[in-house]
Amino acid sequence: MPHQSHKRRLTIDSGWLEEHKIKIINTKIGCSKCSKHLSRNFLLLDVSIEFEPDCDYCFKVDGDCIIMEFIFECARSGLGSQEKERFPVNTHNVHFSPAMEQKFRIPEVNPSDMIVIILSLELYFRLIPKNSGLLNKFSDSIKLGKSCSLFDSYVTFTTWIQSVLNDIDKCNYVGELKRLYLENKIQELLLLHFDLYQQYHLNSQAQKISDENFEKLKEAKSILDTNYVNAPSLKELSKQIYLNEYALKKEFKICFGTTIKQYVISLRMKYAMDLIKEGEHSITDIAHKCGYKGLVQFSTAFKKFYGKPPTSLSRLI
Repeated sequence: MPHQSHKRRLTIDSGWLEEHKIKIINTKIGCSKCSKHLSRNFLLLDVSIEFEPDCDYCFKVDGDCIIMEFIFECARSGLGSQEKERFPVNTHNVHFSPAMEQKFRIPEVNPSDMIVIILSLELYFRLIPKNSGLLNKFSDSIKLGKSCSLFDSYVTFTTWIQSVLNDIDKCNYVGELKRLYLENKIQELLLLHFDLYQQYHLNSQAQKISDENFEKLKEAKSILDTNYVNAPSLKELSKQIYLNEYALKKEFKICFGTTIKQYVISLRMKYAMDLIKEGEHSITDIAHKCGYKGLVQFSTAFKKFYGKPPTSLSRLI
C-alpha cells in the first residue's frame, strides 16, 4: 500500500514562547492539524491526524527530555512491522528519554488525536525538585540516563487530568504570561501523574502499614488538605489522629510519597499561584493568606518551589 513519509527534527531551544497553528489538507494524504507552543524549556503539541494511505512519521528531539503523552485516540505500528498497536482511548503516560527518536507508521484511515508535552530536564527539575522525594525511582532512572516510563502501560485519564487539559486548551493569555501559565499547568499534570502513580502502588505500600494506621494517615491528609494555611504541627497532628509522631512522620511519606512539611508547602504554593492569577492581592497579603508570617519567608519558599520570586509573576497580571 502506498504511503507518505514526514520527518521533523525539533530542538527545545527557543525564545520566550512561540505559537503556531497548522492545518494541512491534501487529497492524496488526508488531514493534519497541529497546535504548537514552543519555549526554551518545553514543547507542547496538540495533534490531530487522519491519513488516507499509510503514513510514516519520524519525530526526533535532541537531548535528554521528559515526554508526557495524552492519547485521546491513536493507532500506529513500528516501521517494517505489520503489527498495529492501538492505544486505549483517553490514556496517558510519562517517559524519560536520553534523546528521543520515534519512527512509526500511522495506519490508513485511523485517526490520531493526542497531546504531547516535551520538557527539558532543567524545567522538569525546577517543577519537581530533585530532593522533593515525590518519585525517587523515576528520578533515579533519570540520573542514571536510563530510558523509563512512569507506568508499565498507559492508564486512564482522571477527571482532574482532563480538567487541566481543558484549561490548557481554553487559555487566553499571550506571551510571557501564557508561558508561565502553561508551566504551572504542566506542573499540575506532573503532580497528578505522581499522585495517580502513588494510588496505583498504594496497596502494595500499605501492606507495610496496619489498616488502623492507614485510616489515621488518610485522616491526617484530609486535615492538612483543609487546614494547610494554619497547618497543625507534627505534635498537634499526631494528637488529633491518635498516632505517635514517629509513625506519622514515617508512614505518611510511605503512603503519599512526600513529607508532611513538603505536602503543606505544595498546597500553600498552589493557593498562592491562584491568588496571584486573580490579580487582586498584594504579595504581602498573599503571604499572609498562605500562612506565612513574613514576606521574606514566603518569597523564599515561592522561589524555591516555582523557580521565580512571586513579584516577577504579579507584575505580569
